[in-house]
Amino acid sequence: MARHLRLIRLANAFVAFALALLPPASPASAECGDAGAWPPPFRLVFEATATRSVLWITGESDLVLTRDGDGYVLVSETNAAGFYHARQSSRGLIAAGALVPIEYTEQRGRRPQETAKFDWRERRVRFSAVAEPVETRPRMQDRLSLLLELGRLLKLRPAASFVEVPVAGVRHASVYRFERRGTETLDLPAGRYDAVKLERPADAPGNDRHDRLEVWLAPALCWLPVRVRYADDRGMTIDQQLKAAHLAR
Repeated sequence: MARHLRLIRLANAFVAFALALLPPASPASAECGDAGAWPPPFRLVFEATATRSVLWITGESDLVLTRDGDGYVLVSETNAAGFYHARQSSRGLIAAGALVPIEYTEQRGRRPQETAKFDWRERRVRFSAVAEPVETRPRMQDRLSLLLELGRLLKLRPAASFVEVPVAGVRHASVYRFERRGTETLDLPAGRYDAVKLERPADAPGNDRHDRLEVWLAPALCWLPVRVRYADDRGMTIDQQLKAAHLAR
């Protein structure tokens, strides 16, 4: 089993390296494919800026999707000027363009890694840091696969005024409701994109943490995120803006 896992990690690393060699996708050139081919393997690079009061830190984050048949691995890594490192990973299956998570991991700063495992047969999500599991719900995502699920839902229903997604973190689960805030033209480090903005406001139903999450999804880039901005209730804001996009064709 350990050897098998090493081979999977090696294969994923090779695919990620190959994606990095692809030419950047222009705002109008991405080929998204049908439901079975979506989402395409990709590597997105973001400029990341964290601010709080007078504190201002810049860095870079990568979001990489690799596919192996019906399986997927989605990884996000953020490094900020040597002061901060965060890593999230989502592993699972793809069915008709929808991600079905099996395992989600999260590690931030010097904190230990925490894990959520989805047992769809038993309809349970089990956490490494919390003894009590929660029940799975249809189309439930983790905190990372959520970004692709939002794009999938808008791809299917471009005129939707809101979307709701059950989301499991590493300690609990809740339903995220995002309101559509219209289409904006963004001048990003990667170029100009027209993007649909979704927002989960601080006062959204079920938002016990009172944080705010904004996601901009670009139809020209297969409904992938081109900007993500998060703000907590203590004044910390993290803004990620697309710097480069590499999509497999």
